[in-house]
Amino acid sequence: MFIGMFIYYLLQNYNGKKSPDPAPTSVTEIQTADRTTAAAAPAVSDSLPQDQNKTEPSTEPTSEVDNFTESLALCSPQMSGKNITTPDNLIQALRKSESFKSEDIAIENFHLILKDGTERRIHVVTTDNTNSKLKKEIHLYRLDDEGYPVPLALTQNDTLDSLLALGEMKKHEMTSELKFKDGQSLNLEMHDQQVYEFQLMNGGKILSCRNKTCRCS
Repeated sequence: MFIGMFIYYLLQNYNGKKSPDPAPTSVTEIQTADRTTAAAAPAVSDSLPQDQNKTEPSTEPTSEVDNFTESLALCSPQMSGKNITTPDNLIQALRKSESFKSEDIAIENFHLILKDGTERRIHVVTTDNTNSKLKKEIHLYRLDDEGYPVPLALTQNDTLDSLLALGEMKKHEMTSELKFKDGQSLNLEMHDQQVYEFQLMNGGKILSCRNKTCRCS
């Protein structure tokens, strides 16, 4: 649900407008480390929402309140009282903790503004449907006159670096999963390098936060 809602949020609208059903798009595998690319691959189905009217129930509180510290004390008392007063503090502390094992990035979205003022969206998704060592695929979109995302074809020479060089970064979004040696995990969504939303599974309890509005269940 976490990743599905993220994809839906990122690509369904622009200026509050819903996008139409997606058209087929070209996808190419990318390897940013050595800037090599593989042959173009078939389009994948998770780049845009398939059912615009389908929504999933939210477990978040309906009002925006700052109850982060109280919720953290209830759900993860071992992290409370360590000068952790914001979600960003918490994520930084967890990444540096001895129990931290790994972080797997699932999705990245880059919003670009070109020199002519038009916009591009780059959607990078981790998938097993590729022979690339990094297991990543990339989608490129332009925005039409009404703000709807329109898929653009990629060439075999396109890499993430070359696409990012097309314009100026307007916004960056990322989802990832942090894993810990004790088997616990955390689903994370960040906007412009700041924590936007997360779910921390800790000993049977779940701490869910969007910004500083949290719930312990």
